[in-house]
Parts: sequence; structure tokens; C-alpha cells
Amino acid sequence: MHCPLHVYVDHRFYEEIGHRNPKGSSNNIGFIIAKITLYKTRSVDPLADVVSGDDSQTYLNRFSTLNHEDYCMGIIFTVVDFAQGVLGLAWIAEDSSLGSGVCSSPFVFRNSSVLYFNSAIVSQKNYGRIISRPMFSITVTHELGHAFGAEHDDVQRYSCAPGGLAGNYIMFHLSGDGLKPNHFRFSACSINSIYKVLYIRTQIRADVCFLKKYAGFCGNIFIDNAGKGNIPVNGLCQNGVGFCDEDLACRQLDDKHLRSDIARLFKDSTSVTLNFLANNWYIAILSVTGVSFLVVIFMLVHRKAKPVQSMAYKDGRMAYAWFEARLRLQKIEKELEELDAYEPPQTYSYPVAIHRLSYQFPSAPKSVISE
Repeated sequence: MHCPLHVYVDHRFYEEIGHRNPKGSSNNIGFIIAKITLYKTRSVDPLADVVSGDDSQTYLNRFSTLNHEDYCMGIIFTVVDFAQGVLGLAWIAEDSSLGSGVCSSPFVFRNSSVLYFNSAIVSQKNYGRIISRPMFSITVTHELGHAFGAEHDDVQRYSCAPGGLAGNYIMFHLSGDGLKPNHFRFSACSINSIYKVLYIRTQIRADVCFLKKYAGFCGNIFIDNAGKGNIPVNGLCQNGVGFCDEDLACRQLDDKHLRSDIARLFKDSTSVTLNFLANNWYIAILSVTGVSFLVVIFMLVHRKAKPVQSMAYKDGRMAYAWFEARLRLQKIEKELEELDAYEPPQTYSYPVAIHRLSYQFPSAPKSVISE
């Protein structure tokens, strides 16, 4: 199944980043980009009033009023420099309800206003500087991970926040710079959480949210500057049997003619290939010998590990599992102690309060939660 995204680009991102490559270079970040809405000017940008230094929650609340119910997620790119160095924010999915996150149902209030909790925001500016593309890509994936039910990786669990030379995973609370291998991977903690959410939502909303088959296209970008237009993006086209070339045009891929052209190179009596081999037979023999030699070397280098290594690996995994269990027990004991402590009351904005109540009471009617 595929998750169709509605990607928004606010006027600040377009002016500072997007105008350098108006045809786009961030195509399909692991998802299907079903629609792109581009706000080229401040006058058409519904989020233009939010400025650098504002709270990221304010921007997310405003963005959540835009309708992307027909897509599994709506995500907006900006260069607003949010307070406290926040790069992104998303409503976190929960496996027992459809209140927020990917494929969630909209929340309709008594005054007919609507909030769409399948929303996420990502900024490419942090403390006045544009962050690198790898870090931006990791941040986008991080927020989509939240929308799919993944919390921040538990720093008390080594398997989910190992640090060190391999680095921490995508859902670590601090964004990685993309220089370590784990920066582009989800941890076991995240995968387990995402699986629970997907299992429930593919059962309930698979037919209205996820796509079972995707043919592909060269572009579907809506430019909101008092006009509409289509700009191609890289991908497939023509029901999956074509491709988008370097000029971003849809080209037909005729595999039958391709196979016949290749066969003609060897079958035709006037074939240039056969004539070359007939006059240079020694090159063919040397080529076959060289390939055979390389195959032998490859097999020697990649032969199976010795059994003693497998046993050592299993022993290491067992020791680590025991260590993990002890850490988990210590965390549970600490959490029990914290439950006995007094928590001062906190005040939340209306959208955040609605989201938290829906999360805590998934079976409660929306009218009761709204009250």
C-alpha cells in the first residue's frame, strides 16, 4: 500500500529555497507525493502571519485548519525559525483511535470549524541558518514517523538510542546530521509503534486513505498565485510503463522493441557484434576467463562465516537481551516512583487540548471532548 501525501510549500520557503529549483528536487521522500500546493507570494499564503521566533505549536495549529482529508498526510515546508530551535512538529498517531496522525478523521466543532490532525510541519531554518539537505530529509522523516505513531526513542534503551560511532536513529529527540548510518534508519522501538498504528488503520481506512496500486505521474503541482499550473517532477508515468526523462517529460518505455533490438545485435548475419567477435575471438576468450576469475574471487571473499562466529553472535545477543531487561526494570521502577509525585496543572491551547483528550479517551464522543 502507498501513502499519498499533500505537500505544501509556504511563500518563505519558495522565496528562499524553492525558487532555486522551481521544478523541485525532493520528489517522493519514501512516500507518494499526490499533490503539491505552492504559495508563491505572501498574499495567498494562509500562514503568512506566523513569523520567526513564534512557537511551532502555533504554526501547526494554523496549518491543521487546511483541508487535506483526501490524503493520508498533509505536510508543509517552511523556513520560519521557530522558537527554541524546533525544526518540526506533528500530531502523534495512537494505535487505539483515529484521532490524530496518518489517515485520522477530521475533528468538527459545534461552530462548524474543522481541524485536520493528519498534519505535520518542517522548517529548514534553525537559529538563523539553513540546515543541510540530509538533516532536512531526516527531520521530514522524523515528523512523518510521529504521524505514523512513533514516539521519541527511549534514551534508556540501548537498542533504540545506542549513540556511538553508528549514531542514534531517526526518532531520536535531536535531529541527526546524516553523517552516521543510524541517522537514516528507524529503531526497533519506532518500528514496533508504527506497526501497531498501521495494522489498525489499514483495517479501518485502507480503502479511503491508502492506495493499493500507484501508476505514477510526472507532476501534479498546484501553484497558488492567482493561477494554476502543472510542473513535472521525477517519477513514473503512463500507468507505470513510462518514465520521466531529464527534461521532465513523460516518455514511453516499449520493452518489446527493446528486447528485439538487443536480440538483433546477435542474431542478424550482418550483426556488427558477431563480426567483431569473429575477427577478435581471443578477446572473447580472455573476457570469459576474466569473468570466471572474478567470480571465484567473489565467492572466496564472501564465503560463509565460521560457526564459532555465529555462536559468539548469539551469546552477545543473549547478554544484551539480559542487559536490556534490567534497564527496562529500572525504568519501570522509576516511573512508578514518579507516579506518586505531584504534577502541577498545565494550560494547553485548544487544539492541543482536543488532541490530548482524544488520545487519552479514544472512545469518547467528539461532542463530549469538545465540551
